[in-house]
Amino acid sequence: MNKIAANTMEKGPKEPMIKASRKKKPEGWILYKNAPLLVTLIIGAFLSITASLVVRDWETARARDQFTHAADQHAVILHQRLSSTLDAVKSIKALYAASNEVTRDEFRRFTEAEFGEQYHALQALEWIPRVKAADRAAFKAAAREDGLKGFTFTERNSQGRMAPAAARDEYFPVYFVEPYRGNEAALGFDLGSNPARLAALERARDSGKLVATERITLVQETATSFGFLVFQPVYRNGTKTDTVEDRRQNLQGFALGVLRVNDFVGGTELAAHDFASKMDIFVFDQSAPAGRQLLYPATASFKTPAEAGSADCVNIPETVGGRTWTVIHCPANGGASPVKHWQSLFVLALGLLVTGVITAYIRVLSNQRVSVAKTAQELTQLIDTANAPIFGIDVEGKVNEWNQTAERITGFTKDDVMGHDLVDAFITEEYRAPVKEVLDKALRGEETSNFEFPLYSKAGKRVDVLLNSTTRRDIAGDIVGVIGI
Repeated sequence: MNKIAANTMEKGPKEPMIKASRKKKPEGWILYKNAPLLVTLIIGAFLSITASLVVRDWETARARDQFTHAADQHAVILHQRLSSTLDAVKSIKALYAASNEVTRDEFRRFTEAEFGEQYHALQALEWIPRVKAADRAAFKAAAREDGLKGFTFTERNSQGRMAPAAARDEYFPVYFVEPYRGNEAALGFDLGSNPARLAALERARDSGKLVATERITLVQETATSFGFLVFQPVYRNGTKTDTVEDRRQNLQGFALGVLRVNDFVGGTELAAHDFASKMDIFVFDQSAPAGRQLLYPATASFKTPAEAGSADCVNIPETVGGRTWTVIHCPANGGASPVKHWQSLFVLALGLLVTGVITAYIRVLSNQRVSVAKTAQELTQLIDTANAPIFGIDVEGKVNEWNQTAERITGFTKDDVMGHDLVDAFITEEYRAPVKEVLDKALRGEETSNFEFPLYSKAGKRVDVLLNSTTRRDIAGDIVGVIGI
């Protein structure tokens, strides 16, 4: 090298030779040399970002599912409370079916035992008798004799104040009411005096089923809340109710449930749940006419479900006394479903870190590539030129390795044996079973002993061999074959 360098320097000045030596390496050589690193970086970054976006979408979907689950929880509780309360109203029908005349005290004791504390969402349970115009005076007198001093038939006048009920063909006054405290103002109120209440009464009478009214302002309402009534028709015992005409003639009166929407949708029981603070809830009666569909909250500015809902809201239908309600659950304070994306950020950071580690590892492997290739070549030559015949079989017993010594001793080349079953093709019949047993033990990972047997070459010459076999495993430790010497 010194001589070459000396000759080189004699041919010209030093600086031009330095420039000449730099030009010997193309500009793309460094890029070509580092191509695996660049490809790894690009693919790793792409996969990291893609995985992060996938996890981000999953986080968003999970947050949506959690919110939907919370909405379903509220809907289930609301449905259960409505069902149990409506059942309490229906039970009054059974009370009248079991008695020819129900007294005020019997009604009180029955309702206390029937719903007690568990139906606290009920504002009141009432009995509404059917009173014909001709019986009005007698009924009022009987009520006063029953302890209701000052009892009279009432209705709301045009100013919204309570006033004596006007003359009409029949009346439906509130006669029994439990609990009495807090509902005193309802006593004697004629439900037939209000068009919405009267329409519900007539639907219940004609159908024989429990019917709910559209939203109303309760007589006993003291706060800002809409209410509604549910009517269960009660017919005189022993009379026919097969046709609409039968039901109209034999109507005795109505069991009435007075309900405040606030107590059902909100209330202390629902407020105690974790999801209560995470959502805003709106309830609409879609069976009601336009402008009167909003049920909850009474102070909301929305008039229709379309105004209240959004893509982030969950709409759940509910049927109440023949009416269709829509319960809308929206993220609290009008926002979108809260999502925390820390997992997607973690995936991105982890992906970039793994990419960096792999890139560094590839760089190390690249630097060792020449040395590893040389060592592998030397090892292959060592096995192939070993003095002992060496063969390999896979888990099916097929030959996948056959060195030069094996070729020389047996006369069979690699082309003759590769892919063939070693035992069936090259071992004589009398030794196939014991040889197969040795190889099968090795394939099961069991320890084997040396086994001596004759092997016949391609030319028919007998060769006595001593077989030593060992299990061959992959990098994961799984058995992939046998090496035999």
